Amino acid sequence: MNPRTLPTLLILALATLLPACALGPRAPAEKDAEARLFRPVSDKAVIYLLREYGDIYTLEVKVGLDGKDVGSTWPGTYHRWEIEPGEHTITASAGVGAVPNTDWQIVGSGDYDGDGKSDVLWRNSVTGTNWMYLMNGGTITTSVGVSVTPDLNWAIVGNGDYDGDGKSDILWRNAVTGTNWLYLMNGTSIATSASISVLPDTSWKIVGDGDYNGDGKADVLWRNTATGANRMYLMDGTSIISNSAVSTVTDQNWQIVNPN
Repeated sequence: MNPRTLPTLLILALATLLPACALGPRAPAEKDAEARLFRPVSDKAVIYLLREYGDIYTLEVKVGLDGKDVGSTWPGTYHRWEIEPGEHTITASAGVGAVPNTDWQIVGSGDYDGDGKSDVLWRNSVTGTNWMYLMNGGTITTSVGVSVTPDLNWAIVGNGDYDGDGKSDILWRNAVTGTNWLYLMNGTSIATSASISVLPDTSWKIVGDGDYNGDGKADVLWRNTATGANRMYLMDGTSIISNSAVSTVTDQNWQIVNPN
């Protein structure tokens, strides 16, 4: 949060980005309702800080007022302060935090917002919810849901930049139908969502998504785990501009280990 200047009478309600387990209680219902009336206090400025539920992790956020630590928040917690009127600065800071619910799995680490820093993509193995952390080093700058894909046969298999806009995209494959799908991303937003092909033979596995022809756009490298055949899609966004065999390596002891 950027520093804010507080006027003579300030009412501040903050709903953070943060999913699902609270460590501290919100105000009791009657006090919460009373606080939300935002009644002014004579000769005082009032701050009411409410942190909603709604993220995938339990994360302490430390709150500062005029350069002093005045407390911490967790999902579902609240603070209320009465302070002297005038100009004040409120700040909040947090680290990466913990994700105690092991249904959440990290499935990608591309640079989704194009700031030159890797971000974190999560998928819930039970609900199919997909969530993204935009990162600045070890700090989460944005935490937001991307989409919900409840069919768990869909798996994220690539995070290359398929349209060459400097931002990582998300490639999916359905393990039952063999359908392949691409999200072209703009930060946490899906700019384009389109099917790129169907390979019903699920012996074909995506094993790489580097830029193999040097056009600044990620391509798709396949390997057939039954025959040892290898194949490449040269990509332009969601379009396959070339689909060709690369080689056949029948000995399945050979694995592609640095595909990008």
